[in-house]
Amino acid sequence: MQKLIQLQAPDYLICAVHLSYDAAKNERQKFKKVVELLERCSRKFSIPLIFLSTAAVFNDARIAIKEDQLPTAVSEYGCFYAELEELIIKKQRKHIILRSPWWFSGVGENFLTAVVNYAAEDLLISLNSAAKSSPTAAQDIARVVVAILLQLEAGAENWGVYHYSSADAALGFQFMEAIVAQASQYDSNINAKQLK
Repeated sequence: MQKLIQLQAPDYLICAVHLSYDAAKNERQKFKKVVELLERCSRKFSIPLIFLSTAAVFNDARIAIKEDQLPTAVSEYGCFYAELEELIIKKQRKHIILRSPWWFSGVGENFLTAVVNYAAEDLLISLNSAAKSSPTAAQDIARVVVAILLQLEAGAENWGVYHYSSADAALGFQFMEAIVAQASQYDSNINAKQLK
């Protein structure tokens, strides 16, 4: 990677991969090694690092959490991301950490695609109905990253931690209902009335 960085001379290093909540331990270990390598290269070549993190670094019932609050994660997933954030924050001054809750996309393995697949096959969906967060589209996160890059290119020195979500807070069941209602319009195998 160092040779590639020397050859390409990028202005920024962006870690835009986001592990799913149920990622296997070996996937997390591989990802941690990649983040450590990105951080070392970022420091060695004085290239700012942008890291996409998660709101799961907080174990807090409140939705509004300030960027300067220290992580309070208790879940294995949240603690994993809090550890990666700490690695970056302690070693690299020029960093941007973007935390977002409940990522979803129409492609790949995530909550949205799982709900659609389960509903199409008329399978039972199990979830923590008390969980509350703000569903955030991966496309929205990409637009925010582009906006951040444009600000940096214009000379802004906006280093630090930021939070972003693209929707109001919802219970997991409410989000699932919305997904099934929308998907039922395009797939005759999905019956939104079964959720009632």
